[in-house]
Amino acid sequence: LKRKVFWYEENALKHSDYDLIKEKSSKYLKEKERLDRENAKLKQTIIELEAQIEKEKIDHETLLEEKNLNLLNLVQINEAQTRQMNNLNQSVSSFKAKIEEMVSQ
Repeated sequence: LKRKVFWYEENALKHSDYDLIKEKSSKYLKEKERLDRENAKLKQTIIELEAQIEKEKIDHETLLEEKNLNLLNLVQINEAQTRQMNNLNQSVSSFKAKIEEMVSQ
């Protein structure tokens, strides 16, 4: 009888250990699944942020290119206006010289 009681107690202990291990395994798996979902969300967020950074980098580069083109256009306009002013000054000087020549005659 003592052997049977011992066997039942030992068997019950093994069974309760099994239940405890099963319960802890279940909790572990649930926690792992939760962490996997959270990790997937974080990875997706990282991908979205990297895409946004790349887009903003491209937008910034495009803006810089546009500004450089605008500056180049302004320089070209300035050079053209400088040439026009020089031509105008030469014309005025020639006209002034002709007037002075006519006045002196």
